[in-house]
Amino acid sequence: LAQAPLARPFPLPARPLAPDRAGMDPGGAPSTGPLAADGSQTVAPVICLPPGAGCVDLAQIRKDVPRTFPDQPVVHSRAAAVEALLVEQAELDPELGYCQGMSCVAAVVAAQLADAATASGFFRRLVAGLRGLWLPGFPFLLAGMDACEVLQQRCLPDLHGHLQGQGATYDMFLPDAWLTLFSRWLPFPELWGVFVFIEAEGLAGMLSLTIALLEAHEAALLGAGEFTSLFVLLKTLGRQPRQPDVGRLLLSAKTLLPEAAGLLPRSVGRVGVASLARGHWPKAGALEAFSASGGAGPAPTPSPASPCGAAGACGNAGAADAAGSPGPGPGSEPSPGSPGSGTPGADGV
Repeated sequence: LAQAPLARPFPLPARPLAPDRAGMDPGGAPSTGPLAADGSQTVAPVICLPPGAGCVDLAQIRKDVPRTFPDQPVVHSRAAAVEALLVEQAELDPELGYCQGMSCVAAVVAAQLADAATASGFFRRLVAGLRGLWLPGFPFLLAGMDACEVLQQRCLPDLHGHLQGQGATYDMFLPDAWLTLFSRWLPFPELWGVFVFIEAEGLAGMLSLTIALLEAHEAALLGAGEFTSLFVLLKTLGRQPRQPDVGRLLLSAKTLLPEAAGLLPRSVGRVGVASLARGHWPKAGALEAFSASGGAGPAPTPSPASPCGAAGACGNAGAADAAGSPGPGPGSEPSPGSPGSGTPGADGV
C-alpha cells in the first residue's frame, strides 16, 4: 500500500480489513515513515487482522516475530516461543485475535520466562487485563488518552502547556507507548519489571507510569523547541542518553495510582486501587528485585512542589545510563521481577 502523508499518525485512514484498528509497524508501534519536508509524518498503512482469521493471523505473526526487537539476540533465540504465545492467545480469544504490537509484549515475556507454561500464564493474564487496548475501537486507549491529559495537566502543567503550544496531541504518541507496553519508551532490559507492575495494576498502572515517564524526561521534552524535534523525542524516549532509574520510576507510578484510577471508568480503573489497597504492589516481589539490581532503595518522599506527589524518577543523582544493569538471563520466574537480558539501550521497534 502506498504511503500517504498525514499531519498526525493516529487515527489512520480506513484499512481494507478491520478499519477501526490502527496500523502498526513490524516492531509493534504505529507504522510511520520518514518526516516529509514540511515536517508532516508519512504513515505506511499496515493491515491489522480481524478476529477469527486464524490462518491469516498465523501468517502475520510469522512476518512480525522476526522483525520484533531485531537487535536483541535473546528475542531471536526465543522466536519459536514468541510465536507460540501469540498463536495460543489468538486461538483462546478469537474476539481479540492478533494485533500488531502484541509481538513486542510476547517477545519480552518469552525472553524472560523459559518455561512455556509459566510464560503462557503470565502473557495471558497480562493481555486479558488490557485487552481493551487492542480490541476494535481501542476502548482502553481512548479512555486512557482523556485521563492522561487531565492527569498531566494536574501533575505536569508546564509540560502540558508545552505540548499544547507545539501542537503535540496525545493521539500522536500514546498509541506508540501503550499498544507495545512502553517498548519505545524504555530500554529493552527494563521492560520486564514494568510488565510485572502493569500486570498487577492494569490500565491505571499504565496511566500512572506514563506520567512518571513524562516527568522523568520533562527537561528534555521542554527543551525541544519545535514540533518535529518534540515529536521525534516522544517516539524515542527509550533511546535517550539519560534514563530513569526503574525502581524510582515505579515508586512514582505507585504514588499516582489512586488518582489515575479515579480518572478512569470504574470498570477500568478499579484494578489499580484495589491492588494498592490490598498491599499487593507490585505482584511477585518486583521491588525487591529492582533494589537488588541497583534500583531505588527506600521510597522517596513525595515532593511538595508536585501537585500529585509524584517522586521524581530522574533526580540529580538518580538517572541511570541507558545501558543500565543487565538482569538475569531468560528462564527466571516472574517473582524476581528483574529486567530481561539482551543488548541494553535499544527498544528494537
